[in-house]
Amino acid sequence: DPKNFTQNFTAAIISSGAINAIDQNGNLTSTDFLDNLQFPNSLTVESLFKDVATISRKNLVITRTNDPAAIRSYFDAVGNIYETILGAYSKSDIYIFADAIDRKDFDSLAELDQQAAAVGRVASQISKLSVPEQYADVTVTEIKNLLTVKRAMEIMRTYEQDPLAAYVAFQKR
Repeated sequence: DPKNFTQNFTAAIISSGAINAIDQNGNLTSTDFLDNLQFPNSLTVESLFKDVATISRKNLVITRTNDPAAIRSYFDAVGNIYETILGAYSKSDIYIFADAIDRKDFDSLAELDQQAAAVGRVASQISKLSVPEQYADVTVTEIKNLLTVKRAMEIMRTYEQDPLAAYVAFQKR
């Protein structure tokens, strides 16, 4: 699979000759293989997150009203979205991932599917709000962060198929 981090990393290590640099006791006897080590372009953190949807000010409903009441109303609405959608989850994605690995209970990673979808709904609903103009850039950043978190959860979910990508995504959280 050309998108599998773990497979691509392993293939690059093997094709570099690293195996020949390890003696029968598991000790590294040479670092010459490092001269041959070439990772494919698909083996970058950026490649894992390239599918995250892009968003800009053009995607928002921006209002020129920047008075305190409009700003308070906007942030109250944002807080309500977070509380309504994410407040139902008693465990964070970070806890679910770490606990699944500690207990070697990878079926529990399925909980990440619902949480990733919920984070996507939060991003979607925030993007539909009327945003006071002075907070448009902050809102774009917040939605981008939410979409990145959603993608990280989706990747973490694939731990059994691609553990290296899952660890990288976990660190991105």
